[in-house]
Amino acid sequence: DISGPVPPEYFPGTCDFPLQLELSGKAKTIELPDGGVGITSIDTSPGLHVTVTNLANGEQATFNITGAFHNSDDTPEPGQVTTVVSGRNFLWDPEAGTVLAIGNFSYVSDADDNNVRPLEGEGQLIDVCALLA
Repeated sequence: DISGPVPPEYFPGTCDFPLQLELSGKAKTIELPDGGVGITSIDTSPGLHVTVTNLANGEQATFNITGAFHNSDDTPEPGQVTTVVSGRNFLWDPEAGTVLAIGNFSYVSDADDNNVRPLEGEGQLIDVCALLA
């Protein structure tokens, strides 16, 4: 079970105002042996919710984020990781912004967790900053 606030250093977000995230529910990371044929881990979150608060005005929204993350190191550049997300996921991206992603999306990060390829895919992106402004 997960319950409690997310420390701000783990979620920089992209809004013009500070956010507070509060998680509740279940989540688990499954590390795959030998990289699992290119896939190194799977994160699942059955029953997980996030409550997002705009600390500037108190506006709040709660989202069901029961999606999955599949991390793969089969990128052309050493040290990069491709993350494929499916279902309902709370994400932040330099181009897409802070979003609830519903569908199938992916992005690539380097070894320092910097975005190398922005979020792309099929589905719906809900702009969380706009909802809470």
